[in-house]
Amino acid sequence: MASLLDEAQELIELSLQSDTDKKDYDHKARLWIEKAKATLPTHDHGSGSCASCGFDLACPSCGG
Repeated sequence: MASLLDEAQELIELSLQSDTDKKDYDHKARLWIEKAKATLPTHDHGSGSCASCGFDLACPSCGG
C-alpha cells in the first residue's frame, strides 16, 4: 500500500505529462484529497518520526 506521499508524487508526475486526461487526473486528485482528509483526524503519531510512522505528508503531531 502506497503512502500518501507516494500517491502525491504519482499525481504530480501525472499532472506533468502532456497526454494526461484532465478528467482522470481530477478524479484521482479528488480521491487523494479525501483520503488525506479522512486519515488526518484518525492518525495517532506516537513518538516516532513522520517518515517512520508512514504518515509522512501531513502528520498532525508534527504540524507538517
